[in-house]
Amino acid sequence: MEDTATQSYFSVVNPNKWLWNASERRQNGTGLWFIQGQKFQAWKSGEERMLWVHGIPGAGKTTLAALTIATARVGAFENTSSQKTTEYGENVQIEAVAYFFCDYRALPTLDVNTIIASLLLQLGKQCPKAFTTLQSFQAEVESEYGSVTAVPLKLLLATFADVVSLFSTVSVIADGLDECLEHTSIVQALVALCVETDSMRMLCFSRDEPDIRRGLMEAGFAEHPVEADNQDIKAYVTAQLEERTKNHLLTVENADLKLKIQERLTYGAKGMFRWVECQLDALCELSYDEAINEALDNLSPGILETYERILTRIRAGKEEHFVVRALQWICHSQEPLTVAALSEIVMIQPDKTYEKFGSSFNSHKLLKYCSSLVRFTEKDRTVELAHYSVKEYL
Repeated sequence: MEDTATQSYFSVVNPNKWLWNASERRQNGTGLWFIQGQKFQAWKSGEERMLWVHGIPGAGKTTLAALTIATARVGAFENTSSQKTTEYGENVQIEAVAYFFCDYRALPTLDVNTIIASLLLQLGKQCPKAFTTLQSFQAEVESEYGSVTAVPLKLLLATFADVVSLFSTVSVIADGLDECLEHTSIVQALVALCVETDSMRMLCFSRDEPDIRRGLMEAGFAEHPVEADNQDIKAYVTAQLEERTKNHLLTVENADLKLKIQERLTYGAKGMFRWVECQLDALCELSYDEAINEALDNLSPGILETYERILTRIRAGKEEHFVVRALQWICHSQEPLTVAALSEIVMIQPDKTYEKFGSSFNSHKLLKYCSSLVRFTEKDRTVELAHYSVKEYL
């Protein structure tokens, strides 16, 4: 398993970053209604081999996918460990889990070959024989095709079937199919993976798009329409209120007003965590209870109306030109921009000489003006659009 060349060949994208980010965003205790529900339990037991979970934008599907991955991995580990205590040698049955996140902000994650290559490498790391199969595959195709992204799809599918046959059960979890440029291509590839072997279970998360529905339903997927449970929304609102108050981002002096915030946001969410996040961001910009109370009586009814209200506020400000330019750069950049780079970029004007000294926009204020439309990551100090629905709206 020390062959770094093989690992590098198949690891065009490492999905661990997305798993970690989604897991970090999940509020403790949320999502239990799903993993304890009949549909997921039927999939986990193998009663339903293929399951499609779909929901509205901002309902927390990616966060739910992360919880599903963690749950499946624990189950696979426990089952494999118990089998190893009773069976020996070549007859040990191994359960494996592989996953992937399609993200419109990272073009490589939308490529079918990249997705399958990542799944293959994850399986290879869970079984020495599987890794040996990957080494042989690389030796056969690299000289002719070069990068794994150029290898004919049918060869990858055949190798995937060979690798899956080395396990008793393989569970594949894929999130964000609707974010792929070609829905049909990714759906066809995932369906092909399922039909190659009966020992594989697949769970997909996406919006309910017509071409995705058509492809998965025709292949025999069971479906599970979801929206965030009201108890999950309430728990999220409560935790966010506590955190934002503790960090002095939100100041609410009246206890009844806090209760009103919780009630209005829980009721108005209609299953959308994303909507709640935007409303809380807006409330944090207000400085006194009366203004917060007035805002609660005039909440935007949906996520698109919320984005429109944010843009209206941006257009009314003196810094509109810089904020709009920042959003354009973030929207069209193929890689996340650092906030430092973005602060310099927005100051560049084609008809003027660019001077380094004093030519950066205040990064803190730039993030503030962009509001809920962007997300700043402290770890690598990058900024990107906060959600796929923002890109669609813009």
